[in-house]
Amino acid sequence: MASKFRKHIQKIHRDFDGIVGHIFSRAPYLTSVVEKAPNQLEPENFHEFTFSKSSHFQNFRLLPTYRRQTLATCDLKVYQDLFVYTFILENIPKGAKILELGGGDSRIIDCLKDDYEFWNLDKIEGQGHGPKRAAKAQGFKLVRDYIGNFSTELPEQYFDFVYSISAMEHFSTDEKAIKNIVDDLQRLLKSHACCLHCVDALLFQDHLWVHPIINYLTGKINGIKEETDFEKISTAKDLWTIPEYAYYTRWFHITKKHLSVFGRPFSINLFWKTVL
Repeated sequence: MASKFRKHIQKIHRDFDGIVGHIFSRAPYLTSVVEKAPNQLEPENFHEFTFSKSSHFQNFRLLPTYRRQTLATCDLKVYQDLFVYTFILENIPKGAKILELGGGDSRIIDCLKDDYEFWNLDKIEGQGHGPKRAAKAQGFKLVRDYIGNFSTELPEQYFDFVYSISAMEHFSTDEKAIKNIVDDLQRLLKSHACCLHCVDALLFQDHLWVHPIINYLTGKINGIKEETDFEKISTAKDLWTIPEYAYYTRWFHITKKHLSVFGRPFSINLFWKTVL
């Protein structure tokens, strides 16, 4: 009951936030922006989706929970949720075994759990400002642990698709910890399984900040699709970074830094297929 009440309050907050943003920014709701050019987000052309762009929204399917959001009120999780939701619907067959890393109260699982076998790996300790209490696991399997711990509750070479949303940037930067995370991740994947990770990054005037796990993955995994080149990202005409409205209403109370000092948050998107 507490979980349902919390989700109801979150929905009210999202809708109110979207309405206020719609009024003051005069930006249209996502309902009139998304699904204009569907069926574009696929492994074969993932090079077009390696970092967040405004044009991506026209390719996305709309999660019902975000129908009152606008491009002026979206934070990174909205972009990343729509990204993963669309990728699953357009590329992952129903009935597939899917693992989310650090899902917390996952919007993706909540929406798609009737069509897939979902697992959620999250210790529910509030890491990365996530939930500190576990909702009742209904329609999916919750494993209370972290990737890199080689949990025996997670079967080896079992999953068809593993993904994360705004999780990797909270991982340890210790080299040994990163190796354990990647080795554990590879342990869980079937042959020819897919991995997709939307990772928060920061754009500054003269450089990017990205979590070192991205460079580690690039060096270890053949065929990974990613982009971390500063010149390419910073000069992209339709680069999408978090709007000021979303930053100052949702991030500023945590960062305590103005946007120009903190850096412009955007999403780096990683994809690869396993060959075991």
